Amino acid sequence: MNGAQPAAAARRRGLRVVAMGGGTGLSGGAIGDGLIVNFAQHNRMIWDFDKERRTVRVGDGWYPIGTNPSFPLDSLARYQTATVKLRGMAEKAGRDPSGITLAYRVARFGGPAALAGDGQHKLFTGDDGQMAADIVALRQAGVSHLDIGFPGASTAAMLEEMQRFRDKVIAQTQG
Repeated sequence: MNGAQPAAAARRRGLRVVAMGGGTGLSGGAIGDGLIVNFAQHNRMIWDFDKERRTVRVGDGWYPIGTNPSFPLDSLARYQTATVKLRGMAEKAGRDPSGITLAYRVARFGGPAALAGDGQHKLFTGDDGQMAADIVALRQAGVSHLDIGFPGASTAAMLEEMQRFRDKVIAQTQG
């Protein structure tokens, strides 16, 4: 049985489905009153943790938050510069850089087009067409996963925004 079958059965019965990744969240963030799907078995051992640099030596993916003010990756140029550095670090550690999956976290999106701290276009600002162009550019830069935070005061409002984003932005990146 794959993980989708129990999740679908839980949803049909009106139960929440909560993903847990080995203690994810603060104070039991993955504890809920529905079906808890534990993905901890898929975690890899992490060693050589550097608290100052917030890095680990072993991992299969890089998942930066583009709007992190301490390490802004808010423009395509900044993200590409950081991936060059990441690949160099991987090679230095004896790792094949092509084995590292690239992701990008979008905490906020939309609003008027803006400039990033380096004077370049700030990713995920501007109209739907510009955000679609950002997705295409990141894909061309090697990003295979986007994690997008959707605003909304309720589940219904968040779902509505997700659907709007799918229909107005993602649709422009297809084909």
